[in-house]
Amino acid sequence: MCVLTAPEVFDQSGEDGSVRLRRPEPPEHLLPAVRRAADLCPSRAITLVTPGP
Repeated sequence: MCVLTAPEVFDQSGEDGSVRLRRPEPPEHLLPAVRRAADLCPSRAITLVTPGP
C-alpha cells in the first residue's frame, strides 16, 4: 500500500516484493501521502519521526 500511496518515497523490489525507502527525508509537500501510507501499512512497519527543535 505504501508504494501505491507515496511512490515518490517508497519503491518495491520486483525480485522479492520488499519495500524500499527512496527518500528518507521527503519534502513537506509529500508528508500527507507519507502519513497516509503509514496509516495504511498492514504490518505497521512505517514509523514517522518528526525533527526536533
